[in-house]
Amino acid sequence: MKKTLSIFLAAVLMLSFCIFAFAANDNFTPSATGKLAPEIISAKVIGEGDIPDSNIIVTAYKDGKTAEMNVAYDEIMRAEDLSELNSAVPKDYVVRDFFDLTLTGTYADIFARGKKLEVVFKLNAQNAIVLTRCSDATGWKQVESVTENGDGTITVVFASLCPVAVLVPAKQSHPTGVFNTTVLAAFAGVFAVAAAGVFFITKKKASAK
Repeated sequence: MKKTLSIFLAAVLMLSFCIFAFAANDNFTPSATGKLAPEIISAKVIGEGDIPDSNIIVTAYKDGKTAEMNVAYDEIMRAEDLSELNSAVPKDYVVRDFFDLTLTGTYADIFARGKKLEVVFKLNAQNAIVLTRCSDATGWKQVESVTENGDGTITVVFASLCPVAVLVPAKQSHPTGVFNTTVLAAFAGVFAVAAAGVFFITKKKASAK
């Protein structure tokens, strides 16, 4: 019985270590990969006027894990710190929001002719740095035109459309660090399994007497 209990507890401990390993990457704030896409307040192709809501699509990572987004995500996860992606990024920055941005219809055609897209996002982020990753050749490029409007929004001017990462200083992240709801749920599951296992083994041992 002691041997069975030891094997069971060792398995639970190993699962816990796996969860810690998953949580150990601190390049994301807690909800960056699980949150909704940021709200767009307004958007326009510069020189061409406003874009209807139906012609601009912002897709959160959790809702649209495209091949391009998966590549970008993997690079973020592998980085020791985010300065590895772009030298303009301080080492203490983390990803606050991660999403894809696309245009449809005639606006996509207009933008493709070399126009720029101006988007106002509802993002209360200070000292934000915005990066895009469009291809292996270009890597992670910093978006030069990022304006914090002081009202909980930022205005970003894009010259290309692809996966977007909004970076902020780590001190702006949630106090729980990288422990997002998925990790917390996993921990709850581990403890529930451990408690149920100990109860079952103890009960079985008592019944055998």
